Amino acid sequence: MPENNNYKIERMSYKTLQQFNNNSKTALFMRLSISFGLMAIITFSALYYFNFLNNNQPQVVNKATTEQAATVDTLVIDFEDIQPTITNYGQVVAGKQLPLSADVSGRIKYLSPNFKNGAIVQKNELLMELESFQYEGNLITAKANLQDISFSAIDIDNQITSTEIAYKSTLSLYESAENDYQGSVKLQKSGIITKQALDEKNQTLIGKKQSLDTLSASLINLKNQKLQLLTTTDAQQWALDKASKDLASTKIYAPFNAYIHNSDLEIGQYISSNSTIATLLDQQKIDVKFSLSDGQYGRIIAQNGTIIGRKIQAIWHVGQVKKTFEAVINRVNSEIIAASGGIDLYASIENLETVEALRIGAFVKVLIPDQTYEQIIKIPEYMIYDNDLVYVVARSNSATIDYDTQAEPDIQDGSETNKAVKKAERNANIEKPENADSASAKNVPADQLTNQAKTDTVENQEQGQRQGKRKAQNNPEDSSQEVTQDEKRLESVQVKIVGYDGEQVLIINLQDSENALEIGDALLQTRLSLAGNGVLVITSEESKQRQALALAKIEADGAGNNSNRRGQRGPRGGQAMFGGSGGGNGGPPGGR
Repeated sequence: MPENNNYKIERMSYKTLQQFNNNSKTALFMRLSISFGLMAIITFSALYYFNFLNNNQPQVVNKATTEQAATVDTLVIDFEDIQPTITNYGQVVAGKQLPLSADVSGRIKYLSPNFKNGAIVQKNELLMELESFQYEGNLITAKANLQDISFSAIDIDNQITSTEIAYKSTLSLYESAENDYQGSVKLQKSGIITKQALDEKNQTLIGKKQSLDTLSASLINLKNQKLQLLTTTDAQQWALDKASKDLASTKIYAPFNAYIHNSDLEIGQYISSNSTIATLLDQQKIDVKFSLSDGQYGRIIAQNGTIIGRKIQAIWHVGQVKKTFEAVINRVNSEIIAASGGIDLYASIENLETVEALRIGAFVKVLIPDQTYEQIIKIPEYMIYDNDLVYVVARSNSATIDYDTQAEPDIQDGSETNKAVKKAERNANIEKPENADSASAKNVPADQLTNQAKTDTVENQEQGQRQGKRKAQNNPEDSSQEVTQDEKRLESVQVKIVGYDGEQVLIINLQDSENALEIGDALLQTRLSLAGNGVLVITSEESKQRQALALAKIEADGAGNNSNRRGQRGPRGGQAMFGGSGGGNGGPPGGR
């Protein structure tokens, strides 16, 4: 029995589990079906909305674009021979400077009031004096020593003289004794005198010989002493000269007119010999030091052969004051500047009297004449595009219109409007319509005739422009080709830059150029960011002329409308005078 119960329980459990699995599969299927259905609905809705927007979007109408002409200024060119100026900067330096030093040492006893930094001293002006007591004593001692040597030289001269006299006397006695001895030798051989007498004669001769040798030695010794004394005299003379020079060196004078530089001395200050006490800058020799690039230096040398003697201008700005002075290049530095590759030059200032305030170290603007260029065009640098292009607005050989907008006298009407109309009429070579004279013959009022002439003239002048605009609107593709009489297209010309003159650039035509520049060509002067071949432009003068024509037309139309209104008010006024109200325009008066 229990086994049956267990079996029933297991059977029920199995059925319950199978039923649960079947329910889970059904739920999963339902969820997937709903998800795919929602995705299909969203996709279909999106496609339907996109199609709806695409079908109902506004239609874009492509409007024809009208090319606008840029208003520009022009520069009419001409060829000329030009010597441009190289602008550089330099520094004023001393053409001659002298480090001033003392030849002797000592304490300063006197200083000139002008012996200060920046002061000007004159030639031979006493600048400084040292204490001279020691140098005066040295001079006295040198003089005394030289005097003693002089006395000694005189004494030696006297001794030499006396010794020479004694020598000559002794020599005479020696010669007599020698002759006596020679005669005694012969007498002794003859037996006249004895041998003893001959020996006495020989002893006398030997004594004279010894005396003669002694005097000769003394004479040589005295002469040697004199030579030594002469050498000492030269040394003592040099000592005397040095003592005298040292005493004179205690006073220092200005060797030339100069500025004092690097001086810082006081009275009582001790200075050593050969120490630099100041620097003197020659007031009359001031140079300008500046540099040229190797290209600039080479151009001038190639044309002139040398740069020495070339005149330049130097400009010194002192606050709001500008001082200009002339200078001449007098020397060129022997070395090339390694950093820049240029070369330093020096020019001596000529008119120093006109720039008394000029000082060493001042920075100046230097203007150096460059080489001379022949048949050159000079234009502002900003007119050059891409380093070698300029743009021609109008060629000199093309037909041009006189755009002089100055008003001319008018016989009937002196207003600016009538003058502008007549000016535009003349420029456009337009004749007045024939009906102007016929209208005058039909007794048309004078003001109405004048206004009608103005209107016809302006309308004929602008008729070509209106036709061109209508054609541009009807044919947008051809609108870029429509150019009115006062509009032009740019033409690029390649040129070569050969130099600069300040902010101006010097150009020439390229060789074998097909569209070379000519005298009278009008170049684009206004800087355009979109400049290029075929760009449409109109000159400022022509733009003003176009505005004047439009203004004249507006004024002429206004004057014509006023005249018509006055003509219409006249007949209505006449009807009122008859005392009735008209039944219509121009109808008969009412009869009551």
